[in-house]
Amino acid sequence: MDPQEYVIIVADDDEDDLLLISQVFNSLQRGFPLQTVVNGKELLDYLELLSSPAGWNTRKKPGLVFLDINMPVMNGIETLRQIRDHSHYSCLPVVMLTTVHDQQTIDVCYDIGVVGFLTKPANFDVFTEKINGILNYWFEWVNHPMQ
Repeated sequence: MDPQEYVIIVADDDEDDLLLISQVFNSLQRGFPLQTVVNGKELLDYLELLSSPAGWNTRKKPGLVFLDINMPVMNGIETLRQIRDHSHYSCLPVVMLTTVHDQQTIDVCYDIGVVGFLTKPANFDVFTEKINGILNYWFEWVNHPMQ
């Protein structure tokens, strides 16, 4: 799969986490463009732009979303609900990437339709390995729902 065909979106309000995620993607050298947003509303606005006539043929298709839970304006769980209700993006793979790790929250996210739940690792190498595995799964090993 051509990584230039897709954009990976990261929604997280923590600047340090966004920097770390960018460093992880740069270290992997996979070629996927990374779009960052700082809350759920910005993510939904970005997806809406991509699905509007103004976004056709001018932007890459969203291939995967990494979504934090604790964000201002609109949290990750509400954002996930709205993505699943969106006619164009109901099948878009969303992986929760968060510091939250209680079982009730994990269960709620899977009930809504998240495809993965990753607690942010503190170790850079472990984080890189996990992100690489997720990218391998969605872009090399399985047929992508947005194809």
